Amino acid sequence: MLSNVDLELVEAPSSVKRLLNAWTQVYSSNFQTLAFASDPELYTKLAEAISPEGRANTAAKLSKNMIALQCDMASIQTNAVYTYMENTINPAEIRRLSQMSYKIYTCLIALYRQGLLGTVSIPAIERSLTKFCSESSSSVPDGLSDGLSDIERLSSVLEPIVLEFQNAHTQAQTQSDDHQALLSWMTTQLNFCNQWIMGKLTLIEQFLLSPYLKFVEEQISHPWRQVCVAAARHSADSPVLTLVETMIPLSEEIAQSTCQSLVRLLPNHRSRRGGLTNPGVAHSCIRDLKTFQAYLWLCALEDNVVSVKDRLSGLCALLPSMEVKWELTELWTQVLEEEVLRRIEPSQQDYVLPCTAAMHQIFLNTRMQLDTSYPYSLFKAEQSEPQLTGNVSKESMVTHPCK
Repeated sequence: MLSNVDLELVEAPSSVKRLLNAWTQVYSSNFQTLAFASDPELYTKLAEAISPEGRANTAAKLSKNMIALQCDMASIQTNAVYTYMENTINPAEIRRLSQMSYKIYTCLIALYRQGLLGTVSIPAIERSLTKFCSESSSSVPDGLSDGLSDIERLSSVLEPIVLEFQNAHTQAQTQSDDHQALLSWMTTQLNFCNQWIMGKLTLIEQFLLSPYLKFVEEQISHPWRQVCVAAARHSADSPVLTLVETMIPLSEEIAQSTCQSLVRLLPNHRSRRGGLTNPGVAHSCIRDLKTFQAYLWLCALEDNVVSVKDRLSGLCALLPSMEVKWELTELWTQVLEEEVLRRIEPSQQDYVLPCTAAMHQIFLNTRMQLDTSYPYSLFKAEQSEPQLTGNVSKESMVTHPCK
């Protein structure tokens, strides 16, 4: 999560503002997916759903008691998935993490019911909704015109709760040495909660709430604050900053394309949860590929891989226990790299290739430690830390703490 200081755009450097704008695009509703032309009534349905009455009806389906029960059930379900962990989270910690997720969801639903999440950001759609709301004596939520994006508002309000959630995770590490396993546990628990919520909603309600549910699940593991801290050191004309700003909104598209390529390359691959075409596995794969991209851009902005080494090593070490084959690990960075390179200019490749090579080397190093069957003669990893080549020029960097 980004801190309140980062979200105070007046004080933040322009580089951070630009990345915040790019970041919010990741969670914008795509109204082009709604078939307005073939079903004109969708305008009316959408207007009704975002009206105060419609929001109240949506919130009524997700009462506090129901959310509390589902968070407990999701925790139990998640713990069953992660029974392979040598030091599983104890019941007290599970209960505490469940309470944290309950706070997150009740806050989210309260914001939505109060109209503090506008859900609509396309002017043409807003005008149509205003027309239909006027005819039906309803009103367009105030959040549509206050100039603050939904994700910025949601991030700011949820930050204290998420920080508490993450602190609970840190404290839970006293019960387990596996940081990445615990982080995966948390995102899985939120994913199970999201599935239950989506199952309670109509298609229109799912469309309106899904960006926020996705945001809640992904921000537990995404290093966006670190990315913004790194961006704050770049000047406005930094070429690597421009690259990252352009690529962040494409993260979902890149993740989906990468996942589809992995399915084609590894049609018979199966993990503990199933094959790559399994909806739950595909969802997790896409989420993790988006997280991996965030670490890629963090490496590019910092021009080193030191800050992500432990996290990526932990992720790689976790995969075998979930019966993820090493061949998937081998292809992961390669296919992702190909998808990224397809979308950038040749002159920008020097900012990406050293990062992906270093990150791939981290995976190889970890495999060498864990996979005794891996042929040492083919393993060419250096014993020192992976180093980047210093593509970010000193002239493009400025000394500016991320406030």
